[in-house]
Amino acid sequence: MRRWMMSAIMVGVISASVCAATAADFADDFSTCTWSEWKAEKAVAELVHNPTVGNKAPGALGITVGPGNPLGAGCCFVRHFSIEPGRTYTALVYVRGKGLAPDSRVAIGFQGQDAKKRFLGTGVQKALLQGEAVPTGGWKRIVLSFIIPQTGKWEKAALLLCTLAVSNATSGQVFFDDFEFFQAEE
Repeated sequence: MRRWMMSAIMVGVISASVCAATAADFADDFSTCTWSEWKAEKAVAELVHNPTVGNKAPGALGITVGPGNPLGAGCCFVRHFSIEPGRTYTALVYVRGKGLAPDSRVAIGFQGQDAKKRFLGTGVQKALLQGEAVPTGGWKRIVLSFIIPQTGKWEKAALLLCTLAVSNATSGQVFFDDFEFFQAEE
């Protein structure tokens, strides 16, 4: 009986460790706004926390673009996450829009930075939806999964700058909700 009980406990411990959240796990339902914002110099846009719109519950981040926003003037919400080269990280977010041009872009992106938040020249890894694919009624999920290289510019990465962005839009509105960031199990 004792041996069976010990085996059951060990299986439980192993199962719990496999299902346990990693230190990098993060979820945000946007019931409050804890993200920063960035706008290109000539961007005509307003970035706000909207307490009434939401996917599963009220609260979302919103970007209202234009009218008359220059096509090259994007804007985004930003947040930093600690990472380790050689590991795989995934982020997902739900989006919904209104009045976006078909060729506008709504994206989630990653850029590598060192521990002092200096850009490393890694370029942007992103997953995006063209404006015509962004729903106006329901919500659509965007997922970005990326293995951080252990060589090249990425080997010095300590942080990911994660962006929730809209670009190539002269007008329209985008909402982001129910964000998750996690390290994939090895």
